Amino acid sequence: MLVCYNPVQIPGVAIEIGWSEGVPQFHRDKRLWLMGGQPEAQLVIVLRWTTISETPVQQGRGVFEIWERDAGNTPYLKQGGAIFPAPANAATQVIPITRAHIGPAHVFSGRNGVNVWNLNVDILRTWASAAIVNVGFQPA
Repeated sequence: MLVCYNPVQIPGVAIEIGWSEGVPQFHRDKRLWLMGGQPEAQLVIVLRWTTISETPVQQGRGVFEIWERDAGNTPYLKQGGAIFPAPANAATQVIPITRAHIGPAHVFSGRNGVNVWNLNVDILRTWASAAIVNVGFQPA
């Protein structure tokens, strides 16, 4: 998924979504965004799905990973967690995204680049549940 605003060619936040069979590709893509997209690409959200075959109904598990660069420009896993099955702390799971992550054009005069918008993972879970059901699976 790619969300850009004009005239920026590389987004501040990139989202990679797919099935777990492509884990090596996810990590290559994540690295490509963070290393090849410098300085614009600030944050990569990886959403990975896995099927559970030992159940009578096809079920899907999901996890998220949040990747950033450290002070030495090396990608590191900032945060990770379960989407499905929902963990005990599901109601409090958030993915913090700052104005600076989105890009310098969103750090307006008098604003702070570290202002945070918390993407509630429960909202993501709701969207993902509908998508998983649409392809014939049930959330785990």
